[in-house]
Amino acid sequence: AILLRRFPELRFVWLMPEAADNDTAAKIESYRLGPAFLPILSSEIGRDRVSILTFMRLADVFALPSFVEGLPIALLEAMALAIPSVSTQVYAIPEAINHEKTGLLVQPGDPHQLAEAICHYLENPEFARKIGQAGRDFVLRNFDERVAADIVLRTYEEEFANG
Repeated sequence: AILLRRFPELRFVWLMPEAADNDTAAKIESYRLGPAFLPILSSEIGRDRVSILTFMRLADVFALPSFVEGLPIALLEAMALAIPSVSTQVYAIPEAINHEKTGLLVQPGDPHQLAEAICHYLENPEFARKIGQAGRDFVLRNFDERVAADIVLRTYEEEFANG
């Protein structure tokens, strides 16, 4: 609701694996976002990961305001797609988002700080582009499964060579 006051044309898309339960649906309704909030089941987009990632590319900003997360794959995927991302400063998320370098970090449970971070991207498209590209570069350099597999393979080869 905070963002809609500044950007009435804004649309929020929640891509989810299953429909919201009654409690979650009631909470969503209480925000009174109306048609600006679009819950979409991932199965409606497609059954494979490529379809989901293609859909994600439509986003101007990726937000993951979690209270508890390890290192979410969805965040890494959004960053790899150069989508400027904002998430919370919990658990391993700061391993991927370096505040104002590869994304924006906010405190969990602070909707005003989250809204301001999203506004910052929307009002500063060059900053958003720069952060999106930096996030992509960081994820591809540090979280690419091929690079990780190569490191593991080299480590095993070195240990076998050393007996």
